[in-house]
Amino acid sequence: MYTLAIIDDEILSIKCVKNFLSKYDKHQFNIITARSGREALQKFSENVPDIMLVDIKMPGMDGFELIEHVQKYYNPLVKAVMISGYSDFEYCKKAFQVKAFDYVLKPVKASELYAALEKVIDELENENYQKINMDRIKIQGIIKELLFDNNQITERKIRYDKIKSYMSNPLYFCSVLRIPENSEDNKQVDRLVELNKCVDLILQKFSYKKYEALYIQISDIEFVLIGNVTEQFDVSIILKNIRQYFAGIGLKICIGASHVFSDLCQLNQRYVEATIAARHHLVDPSLIDKIVQYDKLTIELQNNSIISRTKYQVNISDLFDYVLLGDYKSTILLKDYINSIHFKRYEELEYILRILLTTIQQLFNEYGIYEQPLKELESIISCSNNLEEIIEWLVRQIEKILVKINLSKSSDSGKRIQKVIEYINIHFSEDLSLDYISSIANMSPTYFCEVFKKVTGKTYLDYLTEIRIEKAKSLLRVENAKITDVALKVGYEDSNYFSRVFKKYTGMSPARYRKGLL
Repeated sequence: MYTLAIIDDEILSIKCVKNFLSKYDKHQFNIITARSGREALQKFSENVPDIMLVDIKMPGMDGFELIEHVQKYYNPLVKAVMISGYSDFEYCKKAFQVKAFDYVLKPVKASELYAALEKVIDELENENYQKINMDRIKIQGIIKELLFDNNQITERKIRYDKIKSYMSNPLYFCSVLRIPENSEDNKQVDRLVELNKCVDLILQKFSYKKYEALYIQISDIEFVLIGNVTEQFDVSIILKNIRQYFAGIGLKICIGASHVFSDLCQLNQRYVEATIAARHHLVDPSLIDKIVQYDKLTIELQNNSIISRTKYQVNISDLFDYVLLGDYKSTILLKDYINSIHFKRYEELEYILRILLTTIQQLFNEYGIYEQPLKELESIISCSNNLEEIIEWLVRQIEKILVKINLSKSSDSGKRIQKVIEYINIHFSEDLSLDYISSIANMSPTYFCEVFKKVTGKTYLDYLTEIRIEKAKSLLRVENAKITDVALKVGYEDSNYFSRVFKKYTGMSPARYRKGLL
């Protein structure tokens, strides 16, 4: 409801306008009346108007001065309609100069007043729509930064406060909308445009319940929907409406829904939950075009056994609890966890890897590791069906996070080890003796070895060797690469010694490893 102020020194004029407004059935207004500019300003200190119907000639402050004062100190976007018995050009010109929206002559006619109000309200609603869209775009950008960029804790708090200024309800939810990649009927549909229409329609439908939503495009087939609702609101109603909308345009969609939450600090975790639920159709195709609640998620495994979401997630939760503590026990838990599951189909293993890597990617973002393990997984899977090798690759992703976490706990010595690690990752093919590498950290060799193992969980030699072996594996995936050339490129002048080291770490010779890839 808009606030409308009638300012006129003639009481009969005020009564006449109020009478017309009482019969105006298109809009209702919160009406303020005043018989002078001074009286109006006193009332505006408590209730600022959106619309002003202002007489020009008044004692003290005239209508033009009042409009300028309100625009400067109260509401720069106020819409003023001048009401006057004066129709000469000079008055009209001055009304234009103070940006009066319209000019109505006395005696006021209902039809002219209504026509002026229609134009004013159209303009106000257009401005409101633009403001809402601008606010939405800003908040979308902030949420995207929170989900995918590396943010320090202080930066996150600032962003949370900005979101709360736009989303004022007590509860939030996060859903991921996913278009199945093999849907042939989806090619001709502009998904982003349709989602935009869908969200706008739903916002209109549920606006009376104080509901707000923002969406972000993650890829060509995935979108994140962040909603803000009251405690009484049933989120499933929104998701069902979205599904019905897309069904109406012939578009299949998988919707993953997370817990409802009240603390924005949980946003990243809820996004991971919603992503897992939305992608669950990769394991169970019957879930295509369904709403999957993360709490009810189940995975069918060999022998028709079912691991419930609770049991399934407890293991992953325990694993990442150890990761966040910087405890290298997490790498053992990871191996035990994957080896404990007997997969019915290879797709199930791939799906669980994607679940793990979704969380790993979140931690990479959190700790400033600028890599894309989900993309690298595609290459690993296409080159190898060896479960042990895949697990070892996963362990190395976890170790990258552990190193970052432990470095963040360390002070000066941690920064020195970070400098060494960065150097090793670039110069691994060179002669990196312990004396030389410890001098880079400005430490004695003995103290360097102690601090290095505390931070990385490995000895310096083991860390360097594993880096070299990993680089060697990547080179061996190139069909025509000679083993002697591979050895030289990763820091081994003697190819026989390289082969012995490679076999020690991988359980097979370089030649056999390559043969297994073909």
